Amino acid sequence: MKLPQIAFGFALTCALVAPGCSDDGSAVVPPAEISKPLSLTFKPDDGKVGSRITIMSSHFVMSYSYLVYFRGADEALVARCDTGTTINAFVPFGAVSGPISVSLGSDPFGVTPAFTVTEATDTLTLAVRNYDITPPITAEDSSVVDYMGFRRTWSADVRGDTVHLWQNFATGYIFFEYHFVLVNRGTNQLPFLTNAWIVSKPDYPGTRIDTIRAGLLKVQDWDTSGVMSGRFFGRPSIWGLSNGSIMFWIDRRR
Repeated sequence: MKLPQIAFGFALTCALVAPGCSDDGSAVVPPAEISKPLSLTFKPDDGKVGSRITIMSSHFVMSYSYLVYFRGADEALVARCDTGTTINAFVPFGAVSGPISVSLGSDPFGVTPAFTVTEATDTLTLAVRNYDITPPITAEDSSVVDYMGFRRTWSADVRGDTVHLWQNFATGYIFFEYHFVLVNRGTNQLPFLTNAWIVSKPDYPGTRIDTIRAGLLKVQDWDTSGVMSGRFFGRPSIWGLSNGSIMFWIDRRR
């Protein structure tokens, strides 16, 4: 996934960019008139948290943004259409098995047959699991190009067994900071995720701090002296976190 250049106040990385429509959290286009919800098809039939899913219809409109509702998730994902025939989303944190609904603005657009979520999640806690989805995370995936055109990457502060991962950038309207604190458990062991929060500072006086109390971190690489990478999935409604997801990639050997 390549993160788009941010030229507005609220957008992030963590969405998937693929052929078709991407879940990049762009603004919803005003709805067109739809007489009744359409029957939509999708692939694959099942998936884990973070697994990509493609929803298909000949009625999708190029450049429109759609709301994709998974049962169990506390908010819809935003998926922008780039082909006119498909939109691409992913299984969000908290999703459970059932049909997937798609809306265009406030109007129902369509509904799929039942989708099977193959991974249970505890929506009350922070958890860590191995990265078991595709595509793999790269350094560029996790970076953000700010409004000045500079690419902002992740950093890590390691003190004993405590690892503080962070990234910050400005959109031109809001300055964002993302923080994850983990406890290293040693070689070949997944770390504990103890704290996560987002700091946002608008271009007017005031600072907002949002503590993330529940979510699932899928770790791809974990070497505190080398590469650390992964993708976090939280509630889609989390302020400042596009579709509730964000990726990190750090190489401390550089």
